[in-house]
Amino acid sequence: MFCDPTDSSAAGTAGVELPRTGEPEMDNQHLRILMALQRLEESLRGPFPLETLAARLKQLEDLILDHFRAEEALLERSRYPHLLAHRADHEVLIEQGHELLDRFSSPDSPPLVQLPQELVGLLLRHVQGVDLDYAAFLAQEGLLPTPLAGD
Repeated sequence: MFCDPTDSSAAGTAGVELPRTGEPEMDNQHLRILMALQRLEESLRGPFPLETLAARLKQLEDLILDHFRAEEALLERSRYPHLLAHRADHEVLIEQGHELLDRFSSPDSPPLVQLPQELVGLLLRHVQGVDLDYAAFLAQEGLLPTPLAGD
Protein backbone atom coordinates (compact mmCIF):
# COMPACT_ATOMS: atom_id res chain seq x y z
CA MET A 1 0.00 0.00 0.00
CA PHE A 2 1.20 3.53 -0.81
CA CYS A 3 0.82 6.82 1.00
CA ASP A 4 -1.52 9.06 -0.98
CA PRO A 5 -1.48 12.67 0.31
CA THR A 6 -4.64 14.60 -0.44
CA ASP A 7 -2.97 18.01 -0.67
CA SER A 8 0.44 18.65 -2.15
CA SER A 9 0.04 22.44 -2.27
CA ALA A 10 1.41 23.01 1.25
CA ALA A 11 4.45 25.29 1.45
CA GLY A 12 6.67 22.55 2.83
CA THR A 13 9.83 22.52 4.89
CA ALA A 14 12.39 23.13 2.12
CA GLY A 15 13.05 26.83 2.82
CA VAL A 16 13.19 26.55 6.60
CA GLU A 17 16.32 27.89 8.26
CA LEU A 18 16.90 27.16 11.91
CA PRO A 19 18.57 29.75 14.11
CA ARG A 20 22.01 28.66 15.27
CA THR A 21 22.85 28.52 18.93
CA GLY A 22 26.60 28.51 18.36
CA GLU A 23 26.88 25.20 20.23
CA PRO A 24 28.07 22.86 17.45
CA GLU A 25 26.65 19.59 18.80
CA MET A 26 23.24 21.16 19.37
CA ASP A 27 23.20 22.93 16.00
CA ASN A 28 24.20 19.74 14.14
CA GLN A 29 21.44 17.78 15.87
CA HIS A 30 18.87 20.45 15.00
CA LEU A 31 19.97 20.23 11.36
CA ARG A 32 19.68 16.43 11.39
CA ILE A 33 16.14 16.71 12.78
CA LEU A 34 15.19 19.23 10.09
CA MET A 35 16.61 16.92 7.41
CA ALA A 36 14.61 14.01 8.84
CA LEU A 37 11.48 16.18 8.68
CA GLN A 38 12.26 16.95 5.05
CA ARG A 39 12.65 13.22 4.29
CA LEU A 40 9.32 12.58 6.02
CA GLU A 41 7.71 15.28 3.90
CA GLU A 42 9.20 13.69 0.78
CA SER A 43 7.61 10.38 1.82
CA LEU A 44 4.26 12.07 2.26
CA ARG A 45 4.43 13.67 -1.16
CA GLY A 46 5.02 10.08 -2.32
CA PRO A 47 4.53 7.71 -3.86
CA PHE A 48 6.34 5.88 -1.10
CA PRO A 49 5.20 2.66 0.57
CA LEU A 50 3.54 3.15 3.95
CA GLU A 51 6.40 1.12 5.42
CA THR A 52 8.80 3.89 4.34
CA LEU A 53 6.59 6.49 5.99
CA ALA A 54 6.42 4.46 9.20
CA ALA A 55 10.20 3.95 9.19
CA ARG A 56 10.82 7.67 8.70
CA LEU A 57 8.43 8.58 11.51
CA LYS A 58 10.21 6.15 13.82
CA GLN A 59 13.62 7.49 12.75
CA LEU A 60 12.43 11.03 13.45
CA GLU A 61 11.10 10.09 16.88
CA ASP A 62 14.36 8.34 17.80
CA LEU A 63 16.40 11.29 16.56
CA ILE A 64 14.36 13.77 18.61
CA LEU A 65 14.50 11.70 21.79
CA ASP A 66 18.26 11.18 21.39
CA HIS A 67 18.66 14.91 20.80
CA PHE A 68 16.73 15.79 23.95
CA ARG A 69 18.91 13.44 26.03
CA ALA A 70 22.11 14.87 24.53
CA GLU A 71 20.90 18.44 24.91
CA GLU A 72 19.97 17.90 28.55
CA ALA A 73 23.41 16.38 29.17
CA LEU A 74 25.01 19.51 27.66
CA LEU A 75 22.89 21.70 29.91
CA GLU A 76 23.88 19.66 32.95
CA ARG A 77 27.59 19.83 32.11
CA SER A 78 27.43 23.61 31.77
CA ARG A 79 25.43 23.88 35.01
CA TYR A 80 22.63 25.69 33.21
CA PRO A 81 20.38 27.21 35.90
CA HIS A 82 17.19 26.68 33.85
CA LEU A 83 17.76 22.98 33.14
CA LEU A 84 14.51 21.88 34.77
CA ALA A 85 12.44 24.35 32.74
CA HIS A 86 14.26 23.30 29.58
CA ARG A 87 13.62 19.64 30.36
CA ALA A 88 9.94 20.47 30.98
CA ASP A 89 9.81 22.12 27.55
CA HIS A 90 11.12 18.89 26.05
CA GLU A 91 8.31 16.99 27.78
CA VAL A 92 5.75 19.46 26.41
CA LEU A 93 7.21 19.06 22.90
CA ILE A 94 6.96 15.27 23.15
CA GLU A 95 3.35 15.58 24.24
CA GLN A 96 2.56 18.08 21.47
CA GLY A 97 4.21 15.79 18.91
CA HIS A 98 2.05 12.87 20.02
CA GLU A 99 -1.05 15.09 19.90
CA LEU A 100 -0.16 16.09 16.33
CA LEU A 101 0.24 12.46 15.32
CA ASP A 102 -3.14 11.67 16.87
CA ARG A 103 -4.75 14.66 15.13
CA PHE A 104 -3.26 13.72 11.75
CA SER A 105 -4.31 10.09 12.08
CA SER A 106 -7.97 10.86 12.78
CA PRO A 107 -10.56 10.48 10.00
CA ASP A 108 -11.23 14.24 9.83
CA SER A 109 -7.56 15.21 9.93
CA PRO A 110 -5.85 17.87 7.86
CA PRO A 111 -3.89 16.56 4.86
CA LEU A 112 -1.08 14.37 6.18
CA VAL A 113 1.47 16.17 4.03
CA GLN A 114 1.12 19.15 6.43
CA LEU A 115 2.44 17.15 9.41
CA PRO A 116 6.13 17.95 8.81
CA GLN A 117 5.36 21.67 8.70
CA GLU A 118 3.56 21.45 12.02
CA LEU A 119 6.52 19.58 13.52
CA VAL A 120 8.96 22.16 12.12
CA GLY A 121 6.88 24.82 13.85
CA LEU A 122 7.39 23.06 17.18
CA LEU A 123 11.12 22.75 16.51
CA LEU A 124 11.43 26.43 15.58
CA ARG A 125 9.56 27.55 18.68
CA HIS A 126 11.86 25.50 20.87
CA VAL A 127 15.10 26.60 19.20
CA GLN A 128 14.08 30.27 19.06
CA GLY A 129 13.01 30.16 22.69
CA VAL A 130 14.75 27.99 25.22
CA ASP A 131 17.72 26.90 23.06
CA LEU A 132 18.68 30.50 22.26
CA ASP A 133 18.26 31.33 25.95
CA TYR A 134 20.80 28.59 26.66
CA ALA A 135 23.12 30.03 23.99
CA ALA A 136 22.90 33.44 25.68
CA PHE A 137 23.83 31.80 28.98
CA LEU A 138 26.85 30.13 27.34
CA ALA A 139 27.95 33.47 25.89
CA GLN A 140 27.47 35.21 29.24
CA GLU A 141 29.59 32.55 30.93
CA GLY A 142 32.27 32.96 28.27
CA LEU A 143 31.62 29.54 26.78
CA LEU A 144 30.52 31.01 23.42
CA PRO A 145 31.59 34.23 21.77
CA THR A 146 27.98 35.37 21.20
CA PRO A 147 24.55 33.83 20.46
CA LEU A 148 24.24 33.30 16.70
CA ALA A 149 20.49 33.87 16.44
CA GLY A 150 20.13 34.54 12.77
CA ASP A 151 23.42 34.26 10.94
